[in-house]
Amino acid sequence: MSDTSDFLIIGGGIVGCASAYYLSKDNVECLLVERGEINRGGTAASAGSLHVQMWSGEMRREDTIASDFIAVKLEAARMWQLLEAELGSSLGVRYAGGLLVAESSADVDVAMQLVDYQKKRGLDVEFLGSRELHDMAADLAPHLLGAVFCPMDGSADPLLIGPAYVRHAVRRGARVRTHTEVVAIEP
Repeated sequence: MSDTSDFLIIGGGIVGCASAYYLSKDNVECLLVERGEINRGGTAASAGSLHVQMWSGEMRREDTIASDFIAVKLEAARMWQLLEAELGSSLGVRYAGGLLVAESSADVDVAMQLVDYQKKRGLDVEFLGSRELHDMAADLAPHLLGAVFCPMDGSADPLLIGPAYVRHAVRRGARVRTHTEVVAIEP
């Protein structure tokens, strides 16, 4: 089978489905091709975590990159808060907050640096000591010394997101081909 498109999106996971939605929302002709079913690969197997807070590896980046990255994370969090209404579907979005745990005194030092670093860049995070952590999450291992807590962290149901994006993309004119493997691309 041969097909043409202004934009070809290969893969029907959350990124591919979102791309089809946002392109079609802007009246851009696009074709989403998936070798299996929509949303059945890595996206379907993911936990659906929505992380706003940073981990230590991100803190090591150049300051301008890290600051830009935080701005993108904050914008993504804002968009997730509006997405269920925009798509008219439950996506299982919930914000229970997220923890980055510390098991050793070295981890506590890194956690404190992360809190300071993120607060200076506008993120709402705090360090919870062992008692506060276990009061919040009693089932965690008792040896944990604390955690960085971000109330903006949450989750969404990955099984609901891709199909919701695709339904709306198709309504706006996007084309979708499932069970279609891409074997060649000719610009």
